[in-house]
Amino acid sequence: MRAVFSPPSPLRLARKAVEVERLFGFGDVRVEPPPDPEALLGALLQSGIDGLRRPQQRYLAGLVGWARAERPRSEFDKMMALLAKDLGKLLPSAVGDLLPWVIDSPSVFRAIHERAEQFDRKTRGLAFGKLFAERLPGRPQQYTTAILVETTRHRGLDLTNWRQRASVPSGSPLERMCLEGLLSSGMVTWLASQPVRVLSAFLREHRGQEPVVWLANTLLVPLHKAGATPGHLAPEADLTHVVGLFERNLPSRTSTARRGLAPEVEDILRWADVRARLERIFKQWKASDTYRPAYWRGWIRHIGDVREFPGMKAVAMRIGDHWFIEFGDSGNASYSYSDQRWRAAARRVRAAEKPWDLRNLDAGRSERGIHNPSPTPWDSGWWWKFDEWVQRLTGIRAERES
Repeated sequence: MRAVFSPPSPLRLARKAVEVERLFGFGDVRVEPPPDPEALLGALLQSGIDGLRRPQQRYLAGLVGWARAERPRSEFDKMMALLAKDLGKLLPSAVGDLLPWVIDSPSVFRAIHERAEQFDRKTRGLAFGKLFAERLPGRPQQYTTAILVETTRHRGLDLTNWRQRASVPSGSPLERMCLEGLLSSGMVTWLASQPVRVLSAFLREHRGQEPVVWLANTLLVPLHKAGATPGHLAPEADLTHVVGLFERNLPSRTSTARRGLAPEVEDILRWADVRARLERIFKQWKASDTYRPAYWRGWIRHIGDVREFPGMKAVAMRIGDHWFIEFGDSGNASYSYSDQRWRAAARRVRAAEKPWDLRNLDAGRSERGIHNPSPTPWDSGWWWKFDEWVQRLTGIRAERES
Protein backbone atom coordinates (compact mmCIF):
# COMPACT_ATOMS: atom_id res chain seq x y z
CA MET A 1 0.00 0.00 0.00
CA ARG A 2 1.34 3.44 -0.93
CA ALA A 3 1.97 5.73 2.01
CA VAL A 4 -0.20 8.84 2.15
CA PHE A 5 1.85 12.02 1.89
CA SER A 6 1.22 14.44 4.75
CA PRO A 7 2.27 18.10 4.48
CA PRO A 8 5.16 19.09 6.77
CA SER A 9 4.70 21.46 9.69
CA PRO A 10 5.36 25.18 9.04
CA LEU A 11 8.62 25.06 11.00
CA ARG A 12 9.84 22.02 9.06
CA LEU A 13 8.76 23.71 5.87
CA ALA A 14 10.84 26.73 6.84
CA ARG A 15 13.91 24.60 7.55
CA LYS A 16 13.52 22.95 4.15
CA ALA A 17 13.29 26.39 2.57
CA VAL A 18 16.67 27.26 4.02
CA GLU A 19 18.11 24.00 2.65
CA VAL A 20 16.68 24.79 -0.76
CA GLU A 21 18.26 28.26 -0.60
CA ARG A 22 21.67 26.71 0.02
CA LEU A 23 21.21 24.18 -2.79
CA PHE A 24 19.95 26.86 -5.12
CA GLY A 25 23.02 28.96 -4.43
CA PHE A 26 21.44 32.31 -3.60
CA GLY A 27 22.34 32.16 0.08
CA ASP A 28 24.90 34.91 -0.54
CA VAL A 29 22.31 37.10 -2.27
CA ARG A 30 24.42 37.20 -5.41
CA VAL A 31 23.20 39.74 -7.93
CA GLU A 32 25.85 40.81 -10.40
CA PRO A 33 24.88 43.72 -12.64
CA PRO A 34 25.58 42.90 -16.28
CA PRO A 35 28.40 44.98 -17.80
CA ASP A 36 26.36 45.62 -20.98
CA PRO A 37 22.68 44.90 -20.25
CA GLU A 38 21.45 46.12 -23.66
CA ALA A 39 23.70 43.69 -25.53
CA LEU A 40 22.95 40.81 -23.15
CA LEU A 41 19.19 41.36 -23.44
CA GLY A 42 19.45 41.56 -27.21
CA ALA A 43 21.29 38.22 -27.38
CA LEU A 44 18.73 36.61 -25.08
CA LEU A 45 15.72 37.90 -27.04
CA GLN A 46 17.23 36.84 -30.35
CA SER A 47 18.55 33.36 -29.53
CA GLY A 48 17.19 32.46 -26.08
CA ILE A 49 19.54 30.93 -23.52
CA ASP A 50 21.67 29.62 -26.41
CA GLY A 51 22.59 33.24 -27.12
CA LEU A 52 24.45 33.45 -23.80
CA ARG A 53 27.81 31.96 -23.02
CA ARG A 54 27.94 29.97 -19.81
CA PRO A 55 29.95 32.62 -17.88
CA GLN A 56 27.27 35.17 -18.82
CA GLN A 57 24.56 33.21 -16.99
CA ARG A 58 25.74 34.66 -13.70
CA TYR A 59 24.40 38.04 -14.89
CA LEU A 60 20.86 36.78 -15.51
CA ALA A 61 19.47 37.83 -12.10
CA GLY A 62 20.87 41.33 -12.54
CA LEU A 63 19.54 41.43 -16.10
CA VAL A 64 16.03 40.50 -14.98
CA GLY A 65 16.08 43.18 -12.27
CA TRP A 66 17.32 45.78 -14.76
CA ALA A 67 14.81 44.82 -17.48
CA ARG A 68 11.92 44.88 -14.99
CA ALA A 69 12.72 48.48 -14.09
CA GLU A 70 14.03 49.88 -17.37
CA ARG A 71 12.53 48.06 -20.35
CA PRO A 72 8.98 48.03 -21.82
CA ARG A 73 6.63 45.46 -20.35
CA SER A 74 6.39 43.63 -23.70
CA GLU A 75 10.16 43.02 -23.77
CA PHE A 76 10.16 41.86 -20.16
CA ASP A 77 7.29 39.42 -20.79
CA LYS A 78 9.09 38.03 -23.85
CA MET A 79 12.22 37.51 -21.75
CA MET A 80 10.20 35.64 -19.09
CA ALA A 81 8.69 33.38 -21.76
CA LEU A 82 12.14 32.54 -23.13
CA LEU A 83 13.48 31.77 -19.64
CA ALA A 84 10.54 29.44 -18.95
CA LYS A 85 11.07 27.67 -22.28
CA ASP A 86 14.87 27.24 -22.01
CA LEU A 87 15.17 26.84 -18.24
CA GLY A 88 16.66 23.36 -18.56
CA LYS A 89 19.69 24.85 -20.30
CA LEU A 90 20.65 26.97 -17.28
CA LEU A 91 23.24 26.10 -14.67
CA PRO A 92 21.62 25.25 -11.28
CA SER A 93 23.46 28.18 -9.66
CA ALA A 94 21.97 30.53 -12.27
CA VAL A 95 18.49 29.20 -11.49
CA GLY A 96 19.13 29.81 -7.80
CA ASP A 97 20.15 33.40 -8.50
CA LEU A 98 17.04 33.89 -10.63
CA LEU A 99 14.42 32.56 -8.23
CA PRO A 100 13.95 35.72 -6.09
CA TRP A 101 13.54 37.77 -9.28
CA VAL A 102 11.06 35.53 -11.12
CA ILE A 103 8.96 34.28 -8.22
CA ASP A 104 6.09 36.53 -9.35
CA SER A 105 6.29 35.11 -12.89
CA PRO A 106 4.00 32.03 -12.85
CA SER A 107 5.42 30.50 -16.02
CA VAL A 108 9.07 30.66 -14.89
CA PHE A 109 8.35 29.60 -11.31
CA ARG A 110 6.29 26.65 -12.58
CA ALA A 111 9.10 25.67 -14.94
CA ILE A 112 11.60 25.71 -12.06
CA HIS A 113 9.32 23.49 -10.00
CA GLU A 114 8.63 21.06 -12.82
CA ARG A 115 12.32 20.68 -13.61
CA ALA A 116 13.39 20.19 -10.00
CA GLU A 117 14.47 16.57 -10.56
CA GLN A 118 16.42 17.56 -13.66
CA PHE A 119 18.43 20.08 -11.64
CA ASP A 120 18.88 17.42 -8.96
CA ARG A 121 20.65 15.17 -11.50
CA LYS A 122 22.87 18.07 -12.56
CA THR A 123 24.00 18.59 -8.97
CA ARG A 124 25.07 14.93 -8.69
CA GLY A 125 22.78 13.56 -6.04
CA LEU A 126 21.99 16.65 -3.90
CA ALA A 127 18.46 16.33 -2.59
CA PHE A 128 17.31 19.45 -4.42
CA GLY A 129 14.63 17.76 -6.51
CA LYS A 130 13.06 15.93 -3.59
CA LEU A 131 13.12 18.98 -1.34
CA PHE A 132 11.64 21.37 -3.86
CA ALA A 133 9.09 19.00 -5.39
CA GLU A 134 7.79 17.40 -2.18
CA ARG A 135 8.44 19.83 0.64
CA LEU A 136 7.82 23.11 -1.15
CA PRO A 137 4.80 22.84 -3.47
CA GLY A 138 5.09 24.97 -6.57
CA ARG A 139 3.22 28.04 -5.39
CA PRO A 140 5.17 31.23 -4.63
CA GLN A 141 2.98 32.02 -1.62
CA GLN A 142 4.03 28.82 0.15
CA TYR A 143 7.67 29.53 -0.53
CA THR A 144 7.46 33.05 0.93
CA THR A 145 5.41 31.75 3.87
CA ALA A 146 8.22 29.34 4.67
CA ILE A 147 10.72 32.21 4.71
CA LEU A 148 8.44 34.28 6.95
CA VAL A 149 8.01 31.44 9.43
CA GLU A 150 11.77 30.96 9.52
CA THR A 151 12.26 34.71 10.07
CA THR A 152 9.78 35.19 12.90
CA ARG A 153 10.67 31.97 14.79
CA HIS A 154 14.34 32.90 15.27
CA ARG A 155 15.47 35.22 18.02
CA GLY A 156 17.56 38.13 16.88
CA LEU A 157 15.74 38.47 13.57
CA ASP A 158 13.90 41.77 13.18
CA LEU A 159 12.66 44.19 10.56
CA THR A 160 16.15 45.47 9.84
CA ASN A 161 18.11 42.23 9.39
CA TRP A 162 15.53 39.66 8.20
CA ARG A 163 16.38 40.22 4.55
CA GLN A 164 20.08 39.41 4.98
CA ARG A 165 19.47 36.50 7.33
CA ALA A 166 16.77 35.00 5.07
CA SER A 167 18.90 35.62 1.96
CA VAL A 168 16.34 37.76 0.13
CA PRO A 169 17.87 40.14 -2.43
CA SER A 170 16.95 43.80 -1.97
CA GLY A 171 14.58 45.15 -4.61
CA SER A 172 13.47 41.72 -5.82
CA PRO A 173 9.85 40.59 -6.19
CA LEU A 174 10.59 38.02 -3.47
CA GLU A 175 11.45 40.88 -1.08
CA ARG A 176 8.16 42.61 -1.87
CA MET A 177 6.16 39.42 -1.40
CA CYS A 178 7.89 38.71 1.91
CA LEU A 179 7.38 42.30 3.08
CA GLU A 180 3.66 42.11 2.30
CA GLY A 181 3.51 39.01 4.48
CA LEU A 182 5.70 40.39 7.26
CA LEU A 183 3.71 43.62 7.47
CA SER A 184 0.27 41.98 7.35
CA SER A 185 -2.23 41.72 10.20
CA GLY A 186 -1.22 38.11 10.78
CA MET A 187 2.17 39.32 12.01
CA VAL A 188 0.87 42.10 14.26
CA THR A 189 2.10 40.44 17.48
CA TRP A 190 5.62 40.05 16.10
CA LEU A 191 5.58 43.60 14.70
CA ALA A 192 4.35 45.08 17.97
CA SER A 193 7.29 43.44 19.75
CA GLN A 194 9.83 45.30 17.59
CA PRO A 195 11.83 47.92 19.53
CA VAL A 196 11.23 51.54 18.54
CA ARG A 197 14.81 51.84 17.26
CA VAL A 198 14.14 48.93 14.87
CA LEU A 199 10.87 50.47 13.65
CA SER A 200 12.66 53.77 13.17
CA ALA A 201 15.47 52.18 11.13
CA PHE A 202 12.96 50.24 8.98
CA LEU A 203 10.86 53.34 8.30
CA ARG A 204 13.90 55.39 7.32
CA GLU A 205 15.06 52.62 4.97
CA HIS A 206 11.67 52.52 3.19
CA ARG A 207 10.85 56.22 3.48
CA GLY A 208 8.19 57.32 0.99
CA GLN A 209 7.44 53.75 -0.11
CA GLU A 210 4.52 51.35 0.23
CA PRO A 211 6.01 49.22 3.06
CA VAL A 212 5.63 52.24 5.37
CA VAL A 213 1.92 52.35 4.47
CA TRP A 214 1.52 48.60 5.09
CA LEU A 215 3.21 48.82 8.49
CA ALA A 216 1.17 51.89 9.51
CA ASN A 217 -2.08 50.08 8.65
CA THR A 218 -1.07 46.92 10.52
CA LEU A 219 -0.02 48.68 13.72
CA LEU A 220 -2.32 51.71 13.94
CA VAL A 221 -5.68 50.47 12.62
CA PRO A 222 -6.11 47.97 15.53
CA LEU A 223 -5.31 50.78 17.99
CA HIS A 224 -7.99 52.99 16.45
CA LYS A 225 -10.54 50.16 16.55
CA ALA A 226 -9.60 49.39 20.16
CA GLY A 227 -10.59 52.92 21.18
CA ALA A 228 -7.49 55.07 20.80
CA THR A 229 -8.29 58.77 21.19
CA PRO A 230 -6.41 62.09 20.95
CA GLY A 231 -6.01 61.78 24.71
CA HIS A 232 -3.47 58.99 24.13
CA LEU A 233 -1.29 61.33 22.08
CA ALA A 234 0.18 63.43 24.86
CA PRO A 235 3.58 64.94 23.94
CA GLU A 236 5.51 62.54 26.17
CA ALA A 237 3.60 59.37 25.19
CA ASP A 238 5.37 56.51 23.37
CA LEU A 239 2.49 56.32 20.89
CA THR A 240 3.04 59.97 19.96
CA HIS A 241 6.68 59.21 19.17
CA VAL A 242 5.76 56.21 16.99
CA VAL A 243 3.05 58.18 15.14
CA GLY A 244 5.64 60.92 14.52
CA LEU A 245 7.96 58.34 12.94
CA PHE A 246 5.22 57.28 10.55
CA GLU A 247 4.32 60.87 9.67
CA ARG A 248 7.93 61.69 8.76
CA ASN A 249 8.39 58.59 6.59
CA LEU A 250 5.04 58.05 4.87
CA PRO A 251 4.73 58.86 1.15
CA SER A 252 3.60 62.40 0.39
CA ARG A 253 -0.13 63.04 0.19
CA THR A 254 0.06 63.36 -3.60
CA SER A 255 1.96 60.08 -4.04
CA THR A 256 0.17 57.03 -5.45
CA ALA A 257 2.03 54.92 -2.87
CA ARG A 258 -0.09 56.55 -0.13
CA ARG A 259 -3.45 55.56 -1.63
CA GLY A 260 -3.65 52.39 0.45
CA LEU A 261 -3.39 54.23 3.78
CA ALA A 262 -6.40 53.35 5.95
CA PRO A 263 -8.78 56.15 7.04
CA GLU A 264 -8.18 55.12 10.66
CA VAL A 265 -4.48 55.86 10.24
CA GLU A 266 -5.27 59.24 8.67
CA ASP A 267 -7.40 59.99 11.74
CA ILE A 268 -4.57 59.22 14.16
CA LEU A 269 -2.05 61.22 12.11
CA ARG A 270 -4.42 64.21 12.08
CA TRP A 271 -5.04 63.99 15.82
CA ALA A 272 -1.32 63.92 16.52
CA ASP A 273 -0.63 66.85 14.19
CA VAL A 274 -3.46 69.02 15.56
CA ARG A 275 -2.58 68.28 19.17
CA ALA A 276 1.12 69.02 18.65
CA ARG A 277 0.35 72.31 16.93
CA LEU A 278 -2.13 73.45 19.56
CA GLU A 279 0.22 72.47 22.40
CA ARG A 280 3.02 74.50 20.80
CA ILE A 281 0.79 77.52 20.12
CA PHE A 282 -0.68 77.68 23.62
CA LYS A 283 2.77 77.14 25.14
CA GLN A 284 4.18 80.06 23.12
CA TRP A 285 1.32 82.26 24.29
CA LYS A 286 2.20 81.50 27.92
CA ALA A 287 -1.45 82.04 28.69
CA SER A 288 -2.17 82.37 32.38
CA ASP A 289 -5.47 80.57 31.94
CA THR A 290 -5.18 76.82 31.38
CA TYR A 291 -8.88 76.31 30.77
CA ARG A 292 -8.92 77.38 27.11
CA PRO A 293 -6.09 74.99 26.03
CA ALA A 294 -7.76 72.18 27.97
CA TYR A 295 -11.15 72.92 26.39
CA TRP A 296 -9.97 72.92 22.75
CA ARG A 297 -7.71 69.93 23.39
CA GLY A 298 -10.92 68.03 24.05
CA TRP A 299 -12.19 68.85 20.53
CA ILE A 300 -9.11 67.54 18.69
CA ARG A 301 -11.04 64.54 17.35
CA HIS A 302 -13.20 66.97 15.34
CA ILE A 303 -10.66 69.68 14.41
CA GLY A 304 -9.95 69.26 10.73
CA ASP A 305 -7.46 72.10 10.24
CA VAL A 306 -5.48 74.66 12.23
CA ARG A 307 -4.38 78.10 11.00
CA GLU A 308 -1.88 80.08 13.07
CA PHE A 309 -1.43 83.88 13.15
CA PRO A 310 1.81 84.36 15.15
CA GLY A 311 1.97 88.14 14.72
CA MET A 312 -1.21 88.70 16.69
CA LYS A 313 -1.17 85.57 18.87
CA ALA A 314 -4.26 84.04 17.28
CA VAL A 315 -5.24 80.57 16.11
CA ALA A 316 -8.16 79.45 13.93
CA MET A 317 -9.52 75.91 14.18
CA ARG A 318 -11.94 74.32 11.70
CA ILE A 319 -14.62 72.12 13.26
CA GLY A 320 -17.14 70.79 10.76
CA ASP A 321 -18.14 73.68 8.50
CA HIS A 322 -17.10 76.47 10.90
CA TRP A 323 -13.87 78.17 11.97
CA PHE A 324 -13.31 79.13 15.60
CA ILE A 325 -10.72 81.79 16.51
CA GLU A 326 -8.93 82.16 19.85
CA PHE A 327 -6.71 85.09 20.80
CA GLY A 328 -3.72 84.77 23.08
CA ASP A 329 -3.56 88.22 24.65
CA SER A 330 -7.05 89.14 25.84
CA GLY A 331 -8.72 85.80 25.37
CA ASN A 332 -12.07 86.97 26.73
CA ALA A 333 -14.03 85.68 23.71
CA SER A 334 -13.82 83.25 20.82
CA TYR A 335 -15.13 84.20 17.36
CA SER A 336 -16.62 81.95 14.70
CA TYR A 337 -17.28 82.12 10.95
CA SER A 338 -18.86 79.63 8.61
CA ASP A 339 -16.43 78.02 6.18
CA GLN A 340 -18.24 79.82 3.35
CA ARG A 341 -17.64 83.25 4.93
CA TRP A 342 -14.05 82.28 5.79
CA ARG A 343 -13.27 81.34 2.18
CA ALA A 344 -15.06 84.40 0.83
CA ALA A 345 -12.82 86.59 3.01
CA ALA A 346 -9.62 84.65 2.13
CA ARG A 347 -7.80 87.83 1.05
CA ARG A 348 -8.57 89.59 4.34
CA VAL A 349 -7.56 86.46 6.28
CA ARG A 350 -4.15 86.43 4.55
CA ALA A 351 -3.67 90.18 5.15
CA ALA A 352 -4.82 90.13 8.80
CA GLU A 353 -2.35 91.89 11.12
CA LYS A 354 -4.39 92.75 14.23
CA PRO A 355 -7.10 90.93 16.23
CA TRP A 356 -9.61 93.47 14.92
CA ASP A 357 -9.06 92.16 11.38
CA LEU A 358 -10.13 88.63 12.36
CA ARG A 359 -13.01 89.82 14.50
CA ASN A 360 -14.48 91.73 11.55
CA LEU A 361 -13.79 89.73 8.40
CA ASP A 362 -16.91 90.97 6.62
CA ALA A 363 -20.01 93.04 7.11
CA GLY A 364 -21.92 90.13 8.64
CA ARG A 365 -22.68 89.71 12.33
CA SER A 366 -19.91 88.04 14.32
CA GLU A 367 -20.67 84.83 16.17
CA ARG A 368 -18.81 84.78 19.45
CA GLY A 369 -18.64 82.90 22.71
CA ILE A 370 -17.62 84.54 25.99
CA HIS A 371 -15.16 82.83 28.35
CA ASN A 372 -17.20 83.54 31.44
CA PRO A 373 -17.71 82.35 34.13
CA SER A 374 -14.35 80.63 34.63
CA PRO A 375 -14.43 76.88 35.20
CA THR A 376 -13.54 75.51 38.61
CA PRO A 377 -12.80 71.98 39.88
CA TRP A 378 -16.49 71.65 40.83
CA ASP A 379 -18.12 73.65 37.99
CA SER A 380 -17.53 73.55 34.22
CA GLY A 381 -18.15 77.30 33.95
CA TRP A 382 -18.27 78.47 30.32
CA TRP A 383 -17.40 75.02 28.94
CA TRP A 384 -21.01 73.82 28.83
CA LYS A 385 -22.09 77.05 27.04
CA PHE A 386 -19.33 76.54 24.46
CA ASP A 387 -20.40 72.93 23.96
CA GLU A 388 -23.91 74.13 23.08
CA TRP A 389 -22.53 76.98 20.94
CA VAL A 390 -20.27 74.74 18.86
CA GLN A 391 -23.01 72.13 18.48
CA ARG A 392 -25.53 74.75 17.34
CA LEU A 393 -23.14 76.04 14.66
CA THR A 394 -21.66 72.77 13.43
CA GLY A 395 -24.19 70.11 14.33
CA ILE A 396 -21.37 68.17 16.04
CA ARG A 397 -22.09 66.96 19.54
CA ALA A 398 -19.47 67.59 22.19
CA GLU A 399 -17.29 64.56 22.95
CA ARG A 400 -14.73 66.21 25.17
CA GLU A 401 -11.99 64.05 26.64
CA SER A 402 -9.73 64.61 29.59
